[in-house]
Amino acid sequence: MAPETPLSHHARQHGFWFDLFILAMLWGSLLVISPEALIFSRYSLSALVKLVALVGTLEALGFFAAHLFGAQRGLLLQGLLGGFLSSTMTYLRLAPLQVSVNLRARALLLSTLAMLTEALLIIATLAPARALVLPLSQMLLLGLIVAFFRQASQAQGDRTAATAELEIDIRDPIVWRRVLKLSLLIIAFIGGMRLISQRLPLPFELTTLVISLFESHAVLAALLADPQKEEFVPTIILIVLLGNALSKCVLTYWRSRDWRLTRAVGGALFASFLGATVSYLLLVRR
Repeated sequence: MAPETPLSHHARQHGFWFDLFILAMLWGSLLVISPEALIFSRYSLSALVKLVALVGTLEALGFFAAHLFGAQRGLLLQGLLGGFLSSTMTYLRLAPLQVSVNLRARALLLSTLAMLTEALLIIATLAPARALVLPLSQMLLLGLIVAFFRQASQAQGDRTAATAELEIDIRDPIVWRRVLKLSLLIIAFIGGMRLISQRLPLPFELTTLVISLFESHAVLAALLADPQKEEFVPTIILIVLLGNALSKCVLTYWRSRDWRLTRAVGGALFASFLGATVSYLLLVRR
């Protein structure tokens, strides 16, 4: 289903270019903001600006994808490209949309596939080659599940297009009120995870799991780059993959309040994680 208002119409509106200008200014400001600059003597200014810019970019991706490829294909593309920016933000953004469960599940799982691709690159750079089998096995199974969902959708004649909510979403490139709301939500979530990891005397494995609930890429890169953790590489990777699966299930239900969507996404994530677990057991025994 193509948007009612063509992209050429938006290009003639001042608001269209204003939104893109503000987004470009946010990214450009990162070149001049010092990494040491803090807000309230605690929060990194560059990190906060980058967070808002990422959420705004995700909004813009959805706008252009829907206009260029139609609402359904655009949503899937937004899920995939959004996963490379931030799979967590993508889940928070797409889970509550009023579209079919099958379509949302595919978009969210494509986001996870993109995230796993980035994890694969990190592991390929910092870990032994044999560790690649962990994310690869999960990606393979997750890809098969996404293909199954697509076949099921076609078999059922599921051509459910985006509803009015999605149509409203693509009338403007970026809805800044929603960007700020989602950014504040993410900041609160990150702060809560960091507080738990810093204040509670947890073992290394549990601390890694808690942090990876949100910052999976960061904790993966930081721990794999530590020579002292070399012998724990397979365990670290598996814990991060588990944390990612757990957080995505929680975020899916929290934002959508839809048990059918949560079961579809959660079932796919943990079924694919099982493949990584089997690979882990074979890797460790070796």
